[in-house]
Amino acid sequence: MATGRFGKKFRIISAIEKEDIRLLLLLMQKQNHRPEAPIDKLGSNIFHLACYLGKMTMINYIYDNFHLDINLHNEDGEAPIHMAVSGGHINVVKWLWEKGADVHVPTLYYHKTPYDYCCNMIKTKKFPDIGGNPRQCLAKIVEIKNYLLEKYFTDKRGEERRKFIWAQQKLKEKGKPFGRLTKGMAREIAEFL
Repeated sequence: MATGRFGKKFRIISAIEKEDIRLLLLLMQKQNHRPEAPIDKLGSNIFHLACYLGKMTMINYIYDNFHLDINLHNEDGEAPIHMAVSGGHINVVKWLWEKGADVHVPTLYYHKTPYDYCCNMIKTKKFPDIGGNPRQCLAKIVEIKNYLLEKYFTDKRGEERRKFIWAQQKLKEKGKPFGRLTKGMAREIAEFL
């Protein structure tokens, strides 16, 4: 049996990848594995991994039947929404949001939000966990970033902050120079744009 990052739990990971619920349950029973227990060296559980892989059948089944905390951090400090962003799965990010995942949740050690993950991947142009050509990867991450931007600024900082960001983007699109805008300036600009 393969070892490495996943150790003896490799077959459980394989069952999640194949979206085979019966095999997953059989292996969990045979290995006496609890749903919230880590399955890799980073401390991710089966829910983290299903989100990372973008396997919606498994995500729904695990959420409905095992009642795991949707914002539970692994030992590396990542919540399931961080894992979905790392894997480039917008459908999983949206599903987690609808189920009540906190889009502002930072990692435990580096204090990075899912939005920060997107920005870092876009800035560095490195997509280590997403398959496909770089343009497709970038498109996936930009779509996730825009979705998170909408949710992040609308919920955490209110509509005023969202207008501020929107005004900056509109000025940039029109090619007008701008420095740092104050909130008052952003309000005025947003009213006239």
